[in-house]
Amino acid sequence: MKDLEEMPAQCPTTEVLAAYLDRNLINEERSLVEKHLVACSKCRHVVAQVVKVGGTLRVARQHLIIR
Repeated sequence: MKDLEEMPAQCPTTEVLAAYLDRNLINEERSLVEKHLVACSKCRHVVAQVVKVGGTLRVARQHLIIR
């Protein structure tokens, strides 16, 4: 992915972070994003918030299915 070529100087795009979370990156790309996340608290926060929202949505969906 071209967006990853400029890392670590620049944060990955939202598309790259989404692909990372969806496990749609090849190993080399995933490794670059993970190295960036170690160094960038801003991107770690974004990823954590997306994961948190996803968990909340899963719980809400399960609650609706049970009812």
